[in-house]
Amino acid sequence: MAEITAPLEPRGLPASRCAATPAARPTASAIVVVPASSAHARAIELRAGDAREVAALGLTPVEAIERSRARSLWAEAYLIDGAVAAIAGLVLQPLAGGIAMPWLLTGQPVERRAKAFLRLTRARTAAMRARHGTLVAEVHAEYREAVRWLAWLGFELAPARPLGPRGAPFHSAVLRSPTP
Repeated sequence: MAEITAPLEPRGLPASRCAATPAARPTASAIVVVPASSAHARAIELRAGDAREVAALGLTPVEAIERSRARSLWAEAYLIDGAVAAIAGLVLQPLAGGIAMPWLLTGQPVERRAKAFLRLTRARTAAMRARHGTLVAEVHAEYREAVRWLAWLGFELAPARPLGPRGAPFHSAVLRSPTP
């Protein structure tokens, strides 16, 4: 498994573009969060479901991560014992009214700290929702674990419909802004 053993430099984005991750910082659960880089994209060993999801869109893992990073307001890597456990980010779609679209791909190390990962992603999701309101994501309908995770986070899933060049079934997942 590829590991990142030294802190990686941010992509050169101003701190405001890196959200709350201007520098490496460990969480209480020993997951270190750093700005995501191309080195992280090359190092992550995706879990099987994530690899199938990316392949269903006709992309390689590095292509999917780099395309997502390039469109993101911010992107961060979650490191466990120096290995890339996940890469996540947030895309704002200005043509769709500024809809916030979080994305995340997980690697093998996430299994070692599953509870910590769940706590971290719940907190990150709450922070994105507080800042951006409604969140919209896409998930491969056949990736049951990810579908359950999104439901656990509070997302509502629309019926699956074809997406991407291969017409693979994907759900839109929506976490609505709370109404006052």
